[in-house]
Amino acid sequence: MQRPSPPVRQPKTRQTLTGTAARRPQDVKRRHVGGHRKQRDRGAEVGAGGAGHLPPAERRFSAERTRAAVMPLLEERLRGVEYEADGCSALALELAERIKTAVRALYHERYKIVCFVVLGSVPRAEVRCCSRGMWSGAADGFVECAFQNGSLYALCVVYAVYHE
Repeated sequence: MQRPSPPVRQPKTRQTLTGTAARRPQDVKRRHVGGHRKQRDRGAEVGAGGAGHLPPAERRFSAERTRAAVMPLLEERLRGVEYEADGCSALALELAERIKTAVRALYHERYKIVCFVVLGSVPRAEVRCCSRGMWSGAADGFVECAFQNGSLYALCVVYAVYHE
């Protein structure tokens, strides 16, 4: 027995739409938002008070300073460690906590630190990671560090997001 094919759906046209979707583009009231963002970003860069306030320059995120703090931790903890599938999740969690603690000491207390650690076996060393986010280029940032020995590899990504 053959199944009946589903009914063909016709695309909706302007005449069949109702409400907001039926409005013509010239009928839709538009809000001006362009100037607000530029004004906010300009204030943030010069360190103006209020919503655009930034931490002092010496306590702002720096990829070089962060990398200098993270790489010794990775090398110290992972040098000579053999990959074990069962133990690597606990090791990755331990590394993430140690890295977050070290990075927090470098920056202003209003930074939210997110640490992403991946450990894997060298023979199967293919990994693909992706992340997306929105932040201010004036205050926020990220750094990625990689470590590899004969048995395992480690990828660590640290995000620092300034929270006002």
